[in-house]
Amino acid sequence: LGAGRFLRAVFIPAMTVIGVPSIIAQPRSSNVVEMLAGRVDGSFVVHVVTPAGVVIETVTGVCGAVSLSTEKGRDSFLKLPRDLKRLRFIGVGITEAGYVQGSPAIETLAA
Repeated sequence: LGAGRFLRAVFIPAMTVIGVPSIIAQPRSSNVVEMLAGRVDGSFVVHVVTPAGVVIETVTGVCGAVSLSTEKGRDSFLKLPRDLKRLRFIGVGITEAGYVQGSPAIETLAA
């Protein structure tokens, strides 16, 4: 849940390494969802800077992306536990402002 740098650069690549497919659920807007929709395979580039300052570029991806700011996207997200019998993790990568009662992210998780 979220579409920020932590999820895209750390969580999703880690899930990929252990063979767990990922879906991005963007809480408030749809810019990452739109970017991924323009790519047939759901891939995106991750740049990692080593302690020596060397930039390593890798390509990773997701099997789907939805925006929770639309009714269709929210409905799709809420069906995941029912449709994905092997759903193992929900990564939450929202800012501290999103961890308040009534926020879209918390309301979605509570549903």
